[in-house]
Amino acid sequence: MDSEFNIKGNEKAIILPFEEAGEYEDLIQKYLFSLAEKQDYTDGLLIYIPKNTIIETPIEISLNLIANSKENILIIAEENSKASIIDLAKSNDKVNERSQIVEIIAKDNSNIEFISVQNLNKETNNKSIKKASLGKDAVVNWLDCTLGSKATNSTLITDLNGQGSKTKNIGLFFGDKNQEFNFDVRTIHNAPHTESNMLSRGVLNDKAKSNYNGLIKIQEKGHNTIGYQKQETILLSNEAKADAVPTLEIHNDNVKCSHGTTISKLDPEKIFYLMSRGVGEKEAKNKIIEGFFESLIENDNVKQIVLERLQ
Repeated sequence: MDSEFNIKGNEKAIILPFEEAGEYEDLIQKYLFSLAEKQDYTDGLLIYIPKNTIIETPIEISLNLIANSKENILIIAEENSKASIIDLAKSNDKVNERSQIVEIIAKDNSNIEFISVQNLNKETNNKSIKKASLGKDAVVNWLDCTLGSKATNSTLITDLNGQGSKTKNIGLFFGDKNQEFNFDVRTIHNAPHTESNMLSRGVLNDKAKSNYNGLIKIQEKGHNTIGYQKQETILLSNEAKADAVPTLEIHNDNVKCSHGTTISKLDPEKIFYLMSRGVGEKEAKNKIIEGFFESLIENDNVKQIVLERLQ
């Protein structure tokens, strides 16, 4: 890879660059490249969680891009396995193009948390595609933090293929200057008794822009399904722009689904309240924004990166 690459916390997991994963070549060929042409994505990393393996320490992938890059992360979680994976990406000022594909295969009763923090330089055009396929009673939870890049086009698809599978998809973004973010987030309920919760929160300043398209699709076999999505954006300037289109596509009557969106400015009453307690106006605004994000982030390292970006 055209990057400085570091991995921490790989206890019990098998983590190998594709070129060193000859023993697992059949698995890579079976599960990878459903979203991209093989020849376009030669660099990549295999994270393999064996059957009945519980990994307590988060697996942290730190990627410091030093040149334009195309990369893959393939995660295979065997039955009854559990792991948390943190993907931290930043770049130097020479990087202007980055493409990434993440694919998660979550087999029966597995549990995967995937946290992504994109903090690339503001001259980089970033394309990200993430996809998960879930088996029976599997869980995949996403936390997708978009902080950097000049422009980001992000697609995230979760296929709930097994009965009882669940997903929580939390997206956070902060943009300023002329940053532009485009999000396409989809959850497809292909099996009964599945659950999804999609929540996106963003803050935009200066001339930053965001476009959010969210879809919960419930197929005919997806009876007794629960689906929820909400998108919230705060605009800090009159020139910042946000557009949000949450959509439900339901092909089964026996479901519970809802969606909503809010685009607003900072609540002046909240600012006034904090200022009446001796807090300056700028600090009051920062505290409100921090609270808007902070309640959704449990990992302390990720929380620190996000809060530093807000300063």
